[in-house]
Amino acid sequence: MHGRRPKRRTLAGHDQMRAYLDAKPTGDHTVHMAQNIVIEVVDETHATGTASFAYYGTRRDDPTATLPRVIGRYFDRYVCTASGWRFAHRRTDMIFRAPDRP
Repeated sequence: MHGRRPKRRTLAGHDQMRAYLDAKPTGDHTVHMAQNIVIEVVDETHATGTASFAYYGTRRDDPTATLPRVIGRYFDRYVCTASGWRFAHRRTDMIFRAPDRP
């Protein structure tokens, strides 16, 4: 995928997010590492945030396990509900994406 951005996928609501995650391979192990998290309060019930991330996804027998599969940024909007702060929206910008494994 070098030089081309992957097609954007929009997920809305818990049901779509659950179906997306349930469809992922179960043999892989993943870690998302977020850093440089900045949250700005807009008002008493709204905030925005950004974070850089590195995503490592691997199979146990993968010799490239120490290399990130994706590097990017999150752009978030939050809302404060009666149950506390929640994500209202997240956009992911993939800056680097490793080629698919064979």
